[in-house]
Amino acid sequence: MKKIKKTFYPETNKIASEWHLLNNKYHREDGPAKIWYYKKYGKIECLQYYINGKLHREDGPARIWCDRYGKITKEDYWINGKEITDGFQIMVIRGLGMK
Repeated sequence: MKKIKKTFYPETNKIASEWHLLNNKYHREDGPAKIWYYKKYGKIECLQYYINGKLHREDGPARIWCDRYGKITKEDYWINGKEITDGFQIMVIRGLGMK
């Protein structure tokens, strides 16, 4: 069963996180399954892409961290729960994301 869970900062009632689940595992095919937001700024702090409970993204980074202004500060590449660190494989993944 699909579920979307959201948490909110009690002091401000702004969104703190959003989780997409399928059968109680992080899963989303059309975007990030886990999203965290900065408390003070309300902007996205981290995006994580999951399929069947495993970090996974074939057309870009599976984890993306942003600063409070929205600028990307770090990216990690994962396929089926395995981190990709090989430069050539990362180039291929980035190439698949090009339109």
